[in-house]
Amino acid sequence: MSAYPLYDDEPELTEEEKLVAELIALNQRIPGGAQIAMPLQLDNSMKDIAALFAEHGLPLRDELLAELARWRDHAEQGFAFIQQCDRLMQTVIRSVGV
Repeated sequence: MSAYPLYDDEPELTEEEKLVAELIALNQRIPGGAQIAMPLQLDNSMKDIAALFAEHGLPLRDELLAELARWRDHAEQGFAFIQQCDRLMQTVIRSVGV
């Protein structure tokens, strides 16, 4: 009895099906959640910082916002990276599954 079938009468997965399952699992391990959320989190931080610093006349407001804006650009590049990785993995998965 194989570890793959869920039921005794279920046919065993083919080698190609096993490979597709492994590729899907591997794709899920590529970290992407943080890349997706980071630009939004930085936008929210920038709004909050701009408001609080302006309200209290705190120094270095513009410098801090500029630094956060640079990190937001970097986060956007990270998001593009994770999208490209996903596109490539999906292409590989489809090529094996066909």
